[in-house]
Amino acid sequence: GGYLIASPYNGPIFFWDPAETTGHATVMPNAPLVNEGCFQVMPQRQIVAYGSTFTGFQDPMLVRWCDVGNFTNWVGTVVNQAGSFRIPKGSKIVGGIQGPQKGLFWTDLGVWSMSYVNLPLVYSFNEIASGCGLVGQKAVGILGGTVFWMSQSQFFRLAGGGVEPIDCPV
Repeated sequence: GGYLIASPYNGPIFFWDPAETTGHATVMPNAPLVNEGCFQVMPQRQIVAYGSTFTGFQDPMLVRWCDVGNFTNWVGTVVNQAGSFRIPKGSKIVGGIQGPQKGLFWTDLGVWSMSYVNLPLVYSFNEIASGCGLVGQKAVGILGGTVFWMSQSQFFRLAGGGVEPIDCPV
């Protein structure tokens, strides 16, 4: 797609269409109005929001995603691939990104993967590791297919062998 998406902390999801002459981003129709953040999963081209809502009251552990290729449809039915999942462990989702081969979410306690499995469930969610939660929303990055992040007590990486602590003398 040719759209830019953005979601201010605890705000709605905006999109910007470069073909529009107004030059302004607009609120994404039918998307959740309160979110801690969002990102696009590939290759399905679905927008995923976390720390989201159904009712306007924010659920810090709720993940929602729109239908494939249709960011205006956020309500899951038997004929689309929109949906939601509530991560069962932790008190809040701190951050999320599209990682190599899967979506990744960090709670205050650990890291979870989101893998595409098609209908009827659309995504499976699995806890990858605990005791390695994210210290802040922007404390994660990817370099050469390896995901690096800072937790409350040390640095970690996720590579082919799973989650590993990184020795740091500081």
